[in-house]
Amino acid sequence: MFRKLMMIAAILASLDACHHHHRNPLAPPPRPPIVCPGIVTTGPSALTAAPAVIAKALTGVRDRGEQDIMLQMESKLPGFGGWFLTSDTFSVYMKQPYSASPEEVRRVFYDAYSARPEEYVRRLIAMGPLIKIIPGHYSLSELIAIEHLVIQPTRRIPGFTGVGASLLHNRVVVGFTDSASVCPGAAAIASMGVPIDAIELEVWGIVRVN
Repeated sequence: MFRKLMMIAAILASLDACHHHHRNPLAPPPRPPIVCPGIVTTGPSALTAAPAVIAKALTGVRDRGEQDIMLQMESKLPGFGGWFLTSDTFSVYMKQPYSASPEEVRRVFYDAYSARPEEYVRRLIAMGPLIKIIPGHYSLSELIAIEHLVIQPTRRIPGFTGVGASLLHNRVVVGFTDSASVCPGAAAIASMGVPIDAIELEVWGIVRVN
């Protein structure tokens, strides 16, 4: 499972903005981001729920798969925003300002993954691992706190279709049924204390679960 996750992460990193349902072998040019000017974040900050997200992961709960391990890593690396794999390099988001050195990050990675049963993982970790630190805006626990709030909102979000924390972009991606719903939906999310800069807005259409 972990190896598949890594392979998927590598593919996603190479395709970047390409969606999984794209059938053309050539990736299309990235779409310009959807911008909703004039939206102001109000209310208590949604980021205050982040420590509780870490605390839950530290109890051993595994409801987010590998992200639960990443949350445990964040408890040792404050500001850690998650990682994704490109070639044989771990690209690691660290919220600024950060004090952790690549050596510290490497040590935490070794502690987290060196005992995994997958031979591929052990071999990769034994290589160093190779670490590239990317300045981030949000920690992983903050992104997940935002995701939780959007999933269980305190008010209606017009046109809301789905949500997920993006480890590639260090943001929370929110999908809407149509373009007319995007900005009203974003305004509703911002009114619940979510920084508008923390979300990426997309139109997914109506998602039907079979």
